[in-house]
Amino acid sequence: MAAVWLAVTLGLVTPAQAALSGSGWTMKKLPARYTIGTGPASPVSCVPGTKFCVAIVPDTANLFDGGVIGQAALVTRNAGRTWTGHVLPTSLEVLAVSCATTKICWATGTSWATGGPDVVETTDGGRNWTDVTPAAWANDQWWANAIDCVSATTCWLAGTAGNVQDPAMAETTDGGATWTTFTDLPTFVSNNPNGTYTLNGISCLSADSCVAVGGLNEAGGTAQAISTTDGGATWSRSAAPALSGVQQMFGVSCLPGGRTTTCFGVGDISLSPDSSASVALVSHDGGVTWGQAGVFDDGGWLQSVSCASTQNCWAAGAASADALLGTSDAGGSWSQITSDTTNEEGSVSCLSIKVCVATTDNALWVTSDDGGLAPAG
Repeated sequence: MAAVWLAVTLGLVTPAQAALSGSGWTMKKLPARYTIGTGPASPVSCVPGTKFCVAIVPDTANLFDGGVIGQAALVTRNAGRTWTGHVLPTSLEVLAVSCATTKICWATGTSWATGGPDVVETTDGGRNWTDVTPAAWANDQWWANAIDCVSATTCWLAGTAGNVQDPAMAETTDGGATWTTFTDLPTFVSNNPNGTYTLNGISCLSADSCVAVGGLNEAGGTAQAISTTDGGATWSRSAAPALSGVQQMFGVSCLPGGRTTTCFGVGDISLSPDSSASVALVSHDGGVTWGQAGVFDDGGWLQSVSCASTQNCWAAGAASADALLGTSDAGGSWSQITSDTTNEEGSVSCLSIKVCVATTDNALWVTSDDGGLAPAG
């Protein structure tokens, strides 16, 4: 798992100059102490229908353990026009963040002390963060890769269990006072000694309904999607043929659509034994069945996706020049926003159809016109 390793004795690695194609996205200048593109992916979470977003980024003034660079929460309260930084605890490396309201956000990742799961929370809109990791997790050997909070009191974690790649999931419905760790997640007999699958992304509509996605980070791995509609009492694993050629899904975004739930998932697909491409998939039945919504032959993958409606989604790329991909017609067509870097794991989150925030191409980007996408015809 990646770490923010930049030692003060080595100096700060200066990111390459950022430049996205097109005019739909604007780069926001950050104070000198904050950077993007020098560590792991900088996760972003926006609260739809508000003007509030949080991005987690390296903070070169937040040093610990002899010079390791910690992280900060960059907060906007005016839809991305301006950003303010707030120090995060150095107890963990944050990998994911989710804001339930403009006051309450949760972030999760790996504890520096135990190597297990760690959770921090803010109740004042990102100004102050408290480590709220349950004491019972001190010796647990599982890792939280993703988080989704559907209310001020209900959050879901998804990740990897044990020393092999098997799925892990936990939920709180009482604001973190207690957590339920699920031990009955769908599995299968695998011929791979490295495990079955890990969970990389999760998207929930309520305390009852969630879809989580992942795969096996090994050659020949197959993407997986699991779902629950009863609060985790039972889980279903998708058997969709469209997943068979996909190695992993890294992100998922679900929205209610009429009588069903529409989800977009993103990841990478094998084109041949020696080549791969980024891929977008769509499910119109809450993650049970999936179909391809776009394959982009660029050798990389899609790391994150955020849908403001069942028609409008943005995905952030990695290991390719495709920094962002957007659709306004439910995946029927995609606009590609290219960059000058091919090695960054980007993240994206949307406040509305018009306003989205992305951390990609070594910078913080904001759009106020849906990235310049034309409305669906």
